[in-house]
Amino acid sequence: MRFCRLKICVFKNLLSFSVLIIFITDEVSGQACDSVLSVRGIIVSEGYPEAYPNLYDCTWIIDATDTQTVTIVFEDFAVEPGETCEFDSLEVRDAAGSRKLCGDRVEKLGGRMSVQGKTILRLTSDDSVQERGFKLRFQVSEDESAVTTTTVAPATTPPPGVTCDDEPCQNDGFCEMVDGDVICLCEDGFEGDYCQISEF
Repeated sequence: MRFCRLKICVFKNLLSFSVLIIFITDEVSGQACDSVLSVRGIIVSEGYPEAYPNLYDCTWIIDATDTQTVTIVFEDFAVEPGETCEFDSLEVRDAAGSRKLCGDRVEKLGGRMSVQGKTILRLTSDDSVQERGFKLRFQVSEDESAVTTTTVAPATTPPPGVTCDDEPCQNDGFCEMVDGDVICLCEDGFEGDYCQISEF
């Protein structure tokens, strides 16, 4: 799936010929600790798909307003299990509280979750067992239940009750079902609930 575009600039003078390639992307891969991310992106633990370090403590912040929902889709998750995630854990914290994930807890969630507003992800490990960590995608969208103004949905919006089997996401958007609702992760250059709006 393509989430970027390539811009090529050519500079020429009498003595030399040079090409400057600029990589432009709207999807951020926030792999560095203390990254502050927004809109949508990919987050992976250090070393993934190899094991994350012992005594690891890394935090990522997904910047969202109180009226926005953060949808998190785990593509892979392997963190040392524990009854209370007391050894290694990925903590997901939002305004409603926090939840620690490890072992098969992500699998029990169906590989995805939704949280509200500013979200902090923190991966910590002890000094023994290491796993390969995680890879996830996130997208920030407006929580329609928190919007007081009346809006009219575009004619291209699928009717209620639609599922990913109906292929509702337009312009090559990626479809996920979250709590019975369709969530579309849009390609670069498109937005809207069903990726139906071009940014250009």
